[in-house]
Amino acid sequence: MKYNRNIRRQINAVRASASCAQQSDDDCRRDATITGLAGEAGLLPNDTLLLRCPRQKFGDVWSVITEALWRFIQRPDNIIRMETAVQLGRAPVEALSAILVTEFGTGVANDRVKQLIGHLIRHVMEARGYNIIKKKSLRITRTCLFASGARYRRRDRPSNRSVRARPSDRKEWLRRADADGFNRWMDAQVRSNDGQIDIDTLCALAVRWGIPERRYWRESALNARLEVGILIRKRVPSSEYERGHEQSEMDVEGARQT
Repeated sequence: MKYNRNIRRQINAVRASASCAQQSDDDCRRDATITGLAGEAGLLPNDTLLLRCPRQKFGDVWSVITEALWRFIQRPDNIIRMETAVQLGRAPVEALSAILVTEFGTGVANDRVKQLIGHLIRHVMEARGYNIIKKKSLRITRTCLFASGARYRRRDRPSNRSVRARPSDRKEWLRRADADGFNRWMDAQVRSNDGQIDIDTLCALAVRWGIPERRYWRESALNARLEVGILIRKRVPSSEYERGHEQSEMDVEGARQT
C-alpha cells in the first residue's frame, strides 16, 4: 500500500506539470509516463481516468460530448470489448457500436462524432501498448454504426497473419499459452519435458484424488488429461497448486512412485 501511495504521488506530480492548453507532444509524453507508473502500481488507466482527454483536433465538438465519450471508452468493460476485438483481428470501433447507440442515442451517428470516437480509441489503445496497423482501414461487413475502422496489434506481437500457421506453430502457441495455477500444477506432474502426457502418472494422480481409473483413458492421452482435469479440479484445494514449482516437482516424483 505504501508503494502504491508513492506511485500515486508521482502520478499527481506529473499531472500537475501539465497545462490546461491543447495537448502537445510534451503532454503525450506525460501521458506515457503516467501510464507506466500506473502499470507498476497495478492501477488501470481506465479505472482512474489518468489520461488527459485529447481534444486538440476536435474543438468543434462540444466538450460535454467529448468528455462523456472519453469516459465511456476508458470504462473497464469497454476496454475488454476493444482488446477482444483486436485479438479477433477486428476493429475496436465495431465492438463498441451497439453499446454506443444504447448509451448515447442515434446522435453518435454524426460523422464528426464517429471520427472523434476513432481518435479517442486510438489514444487509449496506444497508451495500453497497441500500435495501429498502417494500412487501409478494415471494411466492416456487419451492419453497425461504422463502415470501417482501424485495426491494432500489440507492440510485442508482430503480425504474422500473411503466413499460414503450421501444426508446429499451433503446438508452440499451445505451449506458450497462459494456463491457470491448477493446470500448471497438473501439467507439471503428468507431462514430460517434451510435452508428452504420461498416462500412468495421470491415472495415478486421478486415483490419488478419489477418481477410479477408467479403461478408455488409455485410448487417448489428450482426452484423458482433459477429463481427469475436469473431474479432480473440484477436489483439489487451491492451496495444493499454489505451493509453487518446487513443491510440484516433489509431487511429480510422488505420483510416479504410486
